[in-house]
Formats: sequence, C-alpha cells, structure tokens
Amino acid sequence: MSDRPNILLITLDMLRYDAVGANGNPFARTPVMDRLAAGGTRMERAYASHPICMPSRASMLTGRYPSSHGVWSNGVPLSASEITLPAVLSRAGYTTYLCGKAHFRPWLRGFTKPQASQVEHPHGGPYYGFETADVVDHSDGDCYSRWVRASYPDWAERTIHHWTDRPADKPLAWKATYPAEASKTDFIAGRIVTAIETHRGDRPFFFWASFIDPHPPFAPPAPFCDGHDDVIFPEPASVGEMPADKPSHYLPQARPEVARAQWLNLRRMYQGKVSHVDDRIGRILAALEERRLAANTIVVLLSDHGVLLGEYGIPSGGARLCDPCSRVPMIWCGPGIARRGVSHGLVSVVDLMPTLLDLAGVDAPPGVQGLSLRPALEGRACAVRDELLVEGGRAAVYGVRPCLSKTLLTDRHKLTLYVTPDEGELYDLHDDPHELSNLYARPEAGSLRQTLVERLARTLVHAQDPLPARVAPW
Repeated sequence: MSDRPNILLITLDMLRYDAVGANGNPFARTPVMDRLAAGGTRMERAYASHPICMPSRASMLTGRYPSSHGVWSNGVPLSASEITLPAVLSRAGYTTYLCGKAHFRPWLRGFTKPQASQVEHPHGGPYYGFETADVVDHSDGDCYSRWVRASYPDWAERTIHHWTDRPADKPLAWKATYPAEASKTDFIAGRIVTAIETHRGDRPFFFWASFIDPHPPFAPPAPFCDGHDDVIFPEPASVGEMPADKPSHYLPQARPEVARAQWLNLRRMYQGKVSHVDDRIGRILAALEERRLAANTIVVLLSDHGVLLGEYGIPSGGARLCDPCSRVPMIWCGPGIARRGVSHGLVSVVDLMPTLLDLAGVDAPPGVQGLSLRPALEGRACAVRDELLVEGGRAAVYGVRPCLSKTLLTDRHKLTLYVTPDEGELYDLHDDPHELSNLYARPEAGSLRQTLVERLARTLVHAQDPLPARVAPW
C-alpha cells in the first residue's frame, strides 16, 4: 500500500473561465464544481499554453510549451519520444487510465475534401504512457460509438452524428432529443466510476476523466437543456460589432448580426452542456467517497481552452488569444491543498505536470518547463511567476492565411505579437478587461509597448527548449 496520493484529473473541452459559478458567474449552475472550489484552491489567472485543443493538451501531458513539444497547431501529432505525465507516474508505481478525449493525434486524414475522420486510438491499450486508454473522438468507430450502438441503438445515429439532430431554426445551438444516458458525457463518467469502484488499492492511481463537452455543437440533452431557459445572461462585450482596431484575422469569423440574434441561445445551451458535465462529475466524486478514497485523492479540474460566445461579433469560435479563448478554470482539491483558497498569480497548463509530480513526491523528468504550483496551493506564496507566455499558431490551409503569435501576460497588461507585419494587440487589463481598446499602434503607448516587447523577448529566451539534455560538461 503506497502512501502516495491518488490523482484524479478532470478536464472539459472549451470550458471558459466564466462558465463556473465559483469564478464569479451568478448565472452558471455548477454546484459540483463550486463545492470542489470551496474545498480546495482555485486559480484566478490560469491560461492555456495555446488557445486550441492539440497544443494545449500536449502541454498538459508533457509540462512543455508548444514550441518545445512540437504540437504548434491542431493536426500535428505529439511525438512518441516526448516524456509524458502518465509514463512518469507509471514508473513511480501508479495505475494509469484515461477515458475521454485525448487528441494527441489528428482526427482527420489529411487535407482532401470531403474529409474523412479516423479513429485516434481504436484498441484501448497503452497510449502515450497510459497503461490503458478508452479514447473518445469524433469518429464513428471509437469506443463510445461501439458502446452506444450496443446500449442505445435507437439513439446512436443522433449521438454519434450530432448534426442529424439539428433543427432548421437553431443552426448553432439546440436542445438535443436523445437521453442524457446515451451521451458521451455519461459514457466517460461511467467508465471512470467503474475504474474507481474496481481499483484494488495496492497501487495509487492516476485517472483522467477527459470530457469532450461543452465542445460544439451546443446541444445538451434534457433536463440540462432546459436549466437556463429563464436566465438572461449579461450581453457579451461588443456582441454587435468588431472593434475597429482588432487584427484582421478576427474578421473572417465575424458575423455581428448572427451574434446579436443568437448569442443568448448559444450561451444558454453552452451552459446546459456545462451543467450536464458538472452533474456527472458529482457521480465520480461520490464514487471516491463511497470507496473512502477522497481523503487521499488530489482532484484537479481545468480546461484546455475556452471559446467565444458572441464577443467581437463572432457567434462561436476559438483559436484567439483573447481571454474568453485562452483563460481557463483551474481548481485543485485534496490532501495538503488549502481550503477556500484563491491564487491570483499567473499560471499555465504547462504547470500541471510538475505540480502533480511534486505533490506525489516524484521527480520531474528533463525538459519540463512548467513550474510547481505547490507553494501557492499550500498558501505559502501569492504567485510563482511574474509573467506568462501563451503561444498561438494556425497553419495556412483552406485559403486561411497563417496566424502565428506569441503573447505575454503580466499582472496588468497583455501583449500579442503576430508574424504578420504591423499587427499586434496591447491591452491594459485593469482598465479594459474585455480587450476592446487596442493600444498597440497608439503613439502614447509606445514606451509601454517597447518595455513589454523586451519582456516578451526575455521570456522567449527563457522558454527555449532545454532538450536534448547535456550528457557531459564538454
């Protein structure tokens, strides 16, 4: 019997920071996440390493920035040579299991249209350091698709191919007609509950419950689709127009009239999906309690990135460095972690791996670039860094021009430099938290911009990949 803590990692795909009630949203109905935050510490300023799925998830798994692990955009597979969190924990004696979204390899076969999806990990065996992995993707041949066809054959087509359930008058968000029990969310939660219930206890465990929701389409099943019908969410900043000084790559997705007309339904259905996952997380935590494992289990909840829901006239979309896309919830709970704690320091998903290893008493491998958040989690420090790096990257495909970027976050400011000339973003987050007034090209901000550019340059030097490790002094 090991004295090392168990670890339960819970991730949601596209969960915005402000989608959780504990983070200050009085309209969000997330009682389970709120209780988790009350019993632990939440990070007020946590950010993705990159505002899209594959790069940020690879950073969670490796503790490294996208420019180091190489997954600089979606569609780039994570190298098998990368040292991963589950691999390190397995060597330290942990049982490791993943159920849900991995997205460590592309889900589409090349660029030829019409595009064909492919099963990411079809056989459920070892995967990137996990001893076993039930990977759920968007194909019709993954473990979920096989399960739902066998368990809920009448609903399988609508759950696997969500768009077949879409009503004509609600193209972006609607109320699903299939039962919640047939959903991917219920499948993932059920498999994790089974893993907890059947865990023998001779080894500590690392279980990853990786929910695909609230990823689009925003189509929650009953009763969660009805849970926010009476809620009037605050209107998003600049829902009816694109600010004039936003970089040009924001423009292709901007549809102000659609955003103005549909943002409320979008937000209600989005929050319905969040509430569905929240409820099923409650089942997982109840299983921990029933097995008397909760007292020795570290629970971490976070997201890979967020999503726009009407901001800047964009009805729904991501891959932007703005806060709705890059800022994420992060909650820690468990032995040694302060209760009702709040950290206002800048943290990143690259900090997940070194922090978990530190709490488990396991040495981090060479190449890890994140920092251990243990001092902040134990209430011994306000912050572990003075600035934060967020990387961005999107390839030039399907007629969309490339958009490569680096972002520096400080206590007060956000600077983003793009590969395209003469474009950038600079915001004073104290005075302009919604990032509506871009100071980048304004003469009066020239000195501030230069100072932040120099800080970004030093941060990039510090973030240079430390691998391969030295084997001799000369």
